[in-house]
Amino acid sequence: MSPYAKAVRAAFRLLALGCMLASLGLYANDIGWHIILHWSDRPPSGRWVLGLKGLPFLAGAVLFWKSRALAEHFTKDLD
Repeated sequence: MSPYAKAVRAAFRLLALGCMLASLGLYANDIGWHIILHWSDRPPSGRWVLGLKGLPFLAGAVLFWKSRALAEHFTKDLD
């Protein structure tokens, strides 16, 4: 693997990690509110909101998984 492809792969993996951490940050905020809402007997927010907050984690996981193939695809002309 060329050094260019390694650099692009590292950038993709860093972006994927950022997506995953952002999604976990959204969930951490929501989990705290669900505990407080459970204690106050108010209904929590809809389940679709939780599903939407999980999409960045899923996108980051797919990007991390496909980072090698994407890096080779984007740097195939540089070799």
